Amino acid sequence: MAEIITLDTPVQAVPGATRFRPTMFKVDLEAEAIIVRFREAKPDINDPVSGLPKPDYSGKFFMGEYRGAIALAFAKALNTANLPVKSLYRRLLERFQTDEKFGPGAISGTPD
Repeated sequence: MAEIITLDTPVQAVPGATRFRPTMFKVDLEAEAIIVRFREAKPDINDPVSGLPKPDYSGKFFMGEYRGAIALAFAKALNTANLPVKSLYRRLLERFQTDEKFGPGAISGTPD
């Protein structure tokens, strides 16, 4: 199962949604932008093989972005990161949580 974040309280922009996973990640160095779409991961929609929650692609989502110098610095950090130690998804979830784009919650799952 890919990493997901389970929030203690719902994201204000997406009422009622508390479990998200990244489903789109775009780095545009020319526009100095990083854009991420997080989809709601509903516990009642399970992967037929693993039985674990998967994103509800028809459901709620949250778009987050960084622009300008912050985006370029974040892109550099991701580009030079040791991904076998900590996955790209986990780094995205942690960064959005650190920057208070998400509230407090637990990150779980393993990279797929």
